[in-house]
Amino acid sequence: MEFLKRYWKDPKWAKIKGVFLFCLITIVIHFSFRWWVTDLGYFPIKSFFITLSDSIAAIVLQQSSWIILHLLRIHLTVKGDIIYFDNNSGIEVRTACSGLQQMLQLIILMLIYPGPWKHKLWFIPSGMVLIHFTNLFRIIGLAVIAIISPKFMKFGHDYILRTTFYVVIFGLWWLWVEKIVPRREIKKSQNPI
Repeated sequence: MEFLKRYWKDPKWAKIKGVFLFCLITIVIHFSFRWWVTDLGYFPIKSFFITLSDSIAAIVLQQSSWIILHLLRIHLTVKGDIIYFDNNSGIEVRTACSGLQQMLQLIILMLIYPGPWKHKLWFIPSGMVLIHFTNLFRIIGLAVIAIISPKFMKFGHDYILRTTFYVVIFGLWWLWVEKIVPRREIKKSQNPI
């Protein structure tokens, strides 16, 4: 145990300690969100949260189908919340596809980490926009997989494209702690005197 304490306090390990804390906080937020959804049913803001998720999912459906049709020139048909392609494959853009969970993860992560509010007030909304674009990329990537090889859609969705969210959130966190809010500025915001 003494061995771990010594390395934990060693400044050479600060970056690894930071990554460890990022991972730990992200995992706690992820599973807390799942618990809030499955066991608590979004209590106490169920109707608000579902309405917001549905609205964002509808925007994601509209924007991604527009990009797939007009920029990638892939013919599609939209019925309800499903994008159908000519090879009889499709993508369902449900409430869970809104990206709202990942936006909330970023918000909570940024609220936990120290730094001046003058930076948080622009960084958090900018990060949310980046997460939205990441979500569009995810849906468009699924469309490409659906066209090229529909049998890989589940693998692409679960292991490759979902991971993209966490890579982007990690990148935003890294940008925050390494570039936006250097250590001296964090210390200054914690001790204003």
